[in-house]
Amino acid sequence: MTATVAPPGPAATQTRALVGWVALHAALGLVITQSSAAASLHALVVVALLAAAVAIGRDLHRTIVLLAYASTADVLWRTGGASVPYELGKYLLLAASAVLLARYVRRPTGAAPAAIWLLALLPAAGATLLGESLSTARQMLAFQLSGPVMLGVAVLLLRQIVCTTDEIEEVLRAMLGPIVALAAIAAHAVLTAPDLRFTFESNVDAAGGFGPNQVSALLGLGAVLCALMALHAGRTRRTWVLLSLAGWLLLQAFFTFSRGGVYAAALTSLAVVAAGLRASMRRSRTVAIAIGAVAIAIMSFWWADATTGGNLGRRYEERESTERVQVAVDDLALWSDAPLLGVGVGRSPVQRTETTGISSHTEYSRLLAEHGVFGLVALGALIAMALTAVRRNPAGWPHLVSVALAAWSLVTLSHSATRFAAGVAALAFAQLRVDADPGPAGPRRL
Repeated sequence: MTATVAPPGPAATQTRALVGWVALHAALGLVITQSSAAASLHALVVVALLAAAVAIGRDLHRTIVLLAYASTADVLWRTGGASVPYELGKYLLLAASAVLLARYVRRPTGAAPAAIWLLALLPAAGATLLGESLSTARQMLAFQLSGPVMLGVAVLLLRQIVCTTDEIEEVLRAMLGPIVALAAIAAHAVLTAPDLRFTFESNVDAAGGFGPNQVSALLGLGAVLCALMALHAGRTRRTWVLLSLAGWLLLQAFFTFSRGGVYAAALTSLAVVAAGLRASMRRSRTVAIAIGAVAIAIMSFWWADATTGGNLGRRYEERESTERVQVAVDDLALWSDAPLLGVGVGRSPVQRTETTGISSHTEYSRLLAEHGVFGLVALGALIAMALTAVRRNPAGWPHLVSVALAAWSLVTLSHSATRFAAGVAALAFAQLRVDADPGPAGPRRL
């Protein structure tokens, strides 16, 4: 008698696909540790694929997935030493969103908050152009406004998109890929550094040689994405894979000694749990995943604290205000001196007295200092974009995705401003509307 082997079911296939995706990007990270040319090549491939999809592609779903992938890749490229423009991630998303808007959207719906946000940025930009040399003004505008402008254009685009829950999970998985590669670089650095020492400050070496704040933020986002997908996975092996992956990402975030990314992940998780407990169909699942996530986070912290000789615990026990708090206070002082128009985009670092030369880490105080009353209008538009995003989807998993992405973005803007693409792109992807059966009418389906 010949035994027959049944083909793997959908759950097993999805688990294998996830494991393969994670393994591929972990390997990519290890290759990048050996050669910055690999990071440059990866960036070139992503740019080429996205450019082709945006310009001549006909599968909008694949294009949006590529857009999601690019949104978390810029910190990987910076850490890997890729020979690409520093703000490439933001430029990519801005250009791609603008072209896709022109190709697919004639009359965007729900455009008011994003339009107000973009218009509120203009007066202070004009002040910078009038008050600085063309070269200096260009640098200031590129550094400070590439992220905010990208956010407005991406929100205009993604508010028009309707997708299924499976398609939104593919978007989240795409965002996770570069984060896994980044974690592999950080893990390699921790394991192989010849003289790695942990003090009470952020650790550049443990972050793979790049800014711990940005690396920690991306790793925290990765843990949040894993928890979201675990909520959607049901009682399958994929849930355990995702929770284990979240634990590893948190472990690497702890090793950076940068608290911003960990705090952002924790606050985002609290927002998701609060939203999940309000949905009767998701309460038990939310509680189960939350308990598992907390247990894994505690184990990751314990391991990292033991490895660092207790220094990690002492780092989180610190209560002294950080330099970015003083920068924010000085920004508010600048706003009080120039309440109407602000001091101009990019000019706050040279206008401050106590923290001269330091760029703002808090986008909210920067908007007020550099944009004046128009910055206050922009803050209102920002909150409106977040609120409309979480109200677009029905209760259940799609709603939790919007809550998580919007909450993480808002928290990240408080400690990393718009330094990397994902910090603002997450709020744009929170705008995606999920429908189990998107029809031909209305916004275009993914």
